[in-house]
Amino acid sequence: MSVMSTLGHPARMVLLTEDSELQDAINAATFGHPELKLVSYTPDPHEMELLLREMAPDVCLVDHSLVREGGVQVAERLAKAFPDVWVFLLTDSPSRQLWAEASARGVRRVVVKPKDPHDRRALAAWVESELLAAVRATIDVETEQRRQMERWESRQPERQVRTVAAAPLIVPVWTAKGGVGKTTISVNLALLAQTNPFARVQTALVDFEEGAGGTHVLLGMPSTPTVLDWEDHAGDPELDRAAMEKRVAHHKSGLTCVFQPDELWQSMRISGELAGTVLRTLRAAHGLVVVDCSPTLTDAVGTALEMASVILLVVEPTKAALYKTQQVLNDLARSDRLPLEKFRVVVNKLPQRSLITEAEVATTLGLTSLGAIPFDPAVDAAQNRSQPLAIYQPNGPFMVALRRIAAKVIPELGPAGHGRDGRAAERGGGLLSRLLGR
Repeated sequence: MSVMSTLGHPARMVLLTEDSELQDAINAATFGHPELKLVSYTPDPHEMELLLREMAPDVCLVDHSLVREGGVQVAERLAKAFPDVWVFLLTDSPSRQLWAEASARGVRRVVVKPKDPHDRRALAAWVESELLAAVRATIDVETEQRRQMERWESRQPERQVRTVAAAPLIVPVWTAKGGVGKTTISVNLALLAQTNPFARVQTALVDFEEGAGGTHVLLGMPSTPTVLDWEDHAGDPELDRAAMEKRVAHHKSGLTCVFQPDELWQSMRISGELAGTVLRTLRAAHGLVVVDCSPTLTDAVGTALEMASVILLVVEPTKAALYKTQQVLNDLARSDRLPLEKFRVVVNKLPQRSLITEAEVATTLGLTSLGAIPFDPAVDAAQNRSQPLAIYQPNGPFMVALRRIAAKVIPELGPAGHGRDGRAAERGGGLLSRLLGR
């Protein structure tokens, strides 16, 4: 698929590098190219942020060998701040490890640098084999994602989905240790409830992750509105529907979203009173409010946990994660801030042959387990493409396990006696339970 036929113009690129030879080489190699255009370049990461805001290019090329800041770290920051721009990492030494790390940080492609910046013939070949190929491959992924979304949307009216009036629930998803997949579970749980093909629960998703939250990245949405758009009403019992609608975003699925500010210093302004206003307002208008909570017990997170109907505690089956989680639970028990009866364990990223089982996790923590989610390599790919598994791969290992867990928390997703033909109770369980083989 050509770049011009998809974008309607040559791919507009900006380059971040401290290597003047590389800058001159790419500038010369793409000059006059019918599908690629280098519109600007800079050696300064902060100036690059200004260029991205002002020029809104299609592609941002980041040199891996930046001296003042690491190229991967800069690429991650730019990818999170500008999700509509495709961030590519240019490197001399591509490896599977580098690709995995860059991909996990939101980089779309890792591209090998030209070997000899002075060889014009080799540069021309590099543009076609490496740079243009990376742009075309990214376009192919974006196009397929759009087609899948269109197919998914086109099927919605045919399903005759019934929206159920669930008793309002606030369900924080929390962990004592970062990097365990909490945000992925939060986003897909919210989408699962919102898009369930048989009985939909009107759902809101709130991001209380300290610093730049990732929910908007996984959903492929801009990071606005944020919780701070509610700041002038902090402490109010709740806002009316019209005032709420001015302060929320809506995903194509109908999911209501309130995102986290991008900067950490902005996150620190979110008080417990502000968090309470947001949650009370959303609870009044929705059957379910899913809250992606930071591991740090900020005032906002504390408010969400205190207001919770049930708390999903996400734990990896590792000694380090169990030790950290046990410490935090002990501290909470001593402080009497939260009744531990609210907590339910969700074991995530369970290997096929895990040395620590789901039952051992629950026993160690002294809590009830809702289930385990197996390690699924599709999770990373879905994150990097902003393709939530609840929509694009609903029958993979991750989503099958999450549906089982969700049905235990939100009975409306699979209640007994409410199958399509009304005979579910006679056959021993709700429709969702039968589909999951329980």
